[in-house]
Amino acid sequence: MHTHPCCRSFISVWPLTILHMQDESSKAATATQCMSCKVTGTVVYLSCSGYLGAQVYARPMAKVHRYTMVGFAAGFAIMGVAHAVT
Repeated sequence: MHTHPCCRSFISVWPLTILHMQDESSKAATATQCMSCKVTGTVVYLSCSGYLGAQVYARPMAKVHRYTMVGFAAGFAIMGVAHAVT
């Protein structure tokens, strides 16, 4: 059983909530993420980005819908890279 503290915290699942937290305990928790949490999070974000990017051209849709999906795909890609780097 994996019992590293970062795997049990809400912060490792939703890194965007870190932006709104200013206390030192949340910063310390993000600095100690284990490698498996980083790899898993990065793979999930980049997989979501790839899936959304592939669906943009898989079927016909309105321009607004297409741009929205491209925006979400880019957002997931940015979150994946940020998760891997930080």
